[in-house]
Amino acid sequence: MAFSNLETSERLQRVLGVLLDGEWHSTLEIMLKADAMAVNTCISELRFNGFDIECRQVGHNRFEYRLNMDKASDNDVVNTVVSSIAVQIMEGAEASQVEVYGRD
Repeated sequence: MAFSNLETSERLQRVLGVLLDGEWHSTLEIMLKADAMAVNTCISELRFNGFDIECRQVGHNRFEYRLNMDKASDNDVVNTVVSSIAVQIMEGAEASQVEVYGRD
């Protein structure tokens, strides 16, 4: 499977920004907050980037996702991106407003 790299993908960074609180988020919530379509694909790509993301079914064809903070990747690039996103979120930026790591 081809997948995007977190370091260069604004889309994945926005989705990760939503998940960084470690709480459960519905597909619709992630779509709206991260301005991302095909949330299941984004989750799969984040998993390929080293993140442990849990999924649970909460209804007929309704799912929620949560980032397992205890098992986050040890990759230095991933940690740098996560730190950058976390700081922006804590400073009040919405997930859809997070600046892309490494861009001018």
